[in-house]
Amino acid sequence: MTTVATPLDAPAAPKQASRPFFSFHLALAAVLAMWVFFFCAKSVADPDVWWHIKNAQYLLTQHKFLRVDMYSYTVFGTPWIDHEWLSEIPFYLVWKAGGLYGLYLFYWVLVEGVIALLFYLAYKASGNVKSAFVASALGAVLAVVNFGPRNILFGWAYLMVLLLIMLKYRREGTAPLWVIPLLFCVWVNSHGSWLIGLIVFGIIFGSGIVSGTWGKIEAIRWSPRQIKELIATAAASIAALFVNPY
Repeated sequence: MTTVATPLDAPAAPKQASRPFFSFHLALAAVLAMWVFFFCAKSVADPDVWWHIKNAQYLLTQHKFLRVDMYSYTVFGTPWIDHEWLSEIPFYLVWKAGGLYGLYLFYWVLVEGVIALLFYLAYKASGNVKSAFVASALGAVLAVVNFGPRNILFGWAYLMVLLLIMLKYRREGTAPLWVIPLLFCVWVNSHGSWLIGLIVFGIIFGSGIVSGTWGKIEAIRWSPRQIKELIATAAASIAALFVNPY
C-alpha cells in the first residue's frame, strides 16, 4: 500500500543564512564612498603633481634616475634624491593616457581605496560596523589635507595594509609577515612616510613586550615564537629600506 506524503511530512526547507546583497554593511560603505567623493570633487590643481610627472617622464624616457636638481635656477646641478620615483610613475602613465580626467579618476580611486581599507580595518578591530563607519568618516575629514593627486596616498595605503597584517597577527597568532619587508621595500621608493610605518610597527611590537591591565587598556604579551618572528620581520624590513637606487 502506498502513501502520499502530505506537506506536513515533507522536510522543512533550510533557512537562508546568507545576507541580502544590499546589506546594511554595504549601505554604510556606499554612504562612506559618497562622503569621500564630496571631499574629492574639486580639481587636480596640486602644487607638486606636475614636477612629479616630469620626474617620471625623465626616468621613463632617459632610462636613468634623477640624481641632481634640474629645475632650480640658483642651485641647478646640486645632488638630489628623487625618493618618490616609484609612486610618480603611475601618475605619469595615467596623465599620459587620460590627461586631466585620467589624473582625477586615478587619485579619486586611490582615496576611495584608502578610506575603504580604513573602514575595513576599523570594522575588524571593533567588530561594530557603525563605530567603524563613524571612525572612517571622521578619518576622511582629517585626511582631506592629503586628498589630491599626491604620492602620500600610496603611503597611507601601505600603512593600512601593515595595520591589517599586524591586527591579524595579534588576533590569530599567525599572519603573512613576509609581506611586511616587501611592503617597506616598495614604500621607501614611493614616499617618505615609510618612517611612520616603521614607528607604528615598533609601537605594536612594543605593546606586546609587557602584559597587564590598566582600566580598559589591556596588554597581552607576545609568545616567545611571536617575538622571534617579529624581530626577524623588523630586521628584514630595515634591510629592505636599503633596496633603492640611491
